[in-house]
Amino acid sequence: MEKAGVGFLKAQDIVDIVASPKMQDMFVQKGISKPSISIKTGHCWLEKLGWTYGKLKNDMYLAGHERSEVVEYRQGFVKQWMGHE
Repeated sequence: MEKAGVGFLKAQDIVDIVASPKMQDMFVQKGISKPSISIKTGHCWLEKLGWTYGKLKNDMYLAGHERSEVVEYRQGFVKQWMGHE
């Protein structure tokens, strides 16, 4: 989720996350031996999680603009902004 905070995640990011020491330690604890995955597998995992890929567009909102904490922040911002008028 740290990497996704910028609005996008690449399949290579998934490959890097799986190969990270922290993730490998978690795999060992669960009895899983998977030192790496392919880029294609990374794409498949992102697809199964509902992520899409393509050219980044300069839209006003990126994925996640309807999350509850984002909506709550925007509502607070609007109230504060209206107080300045």
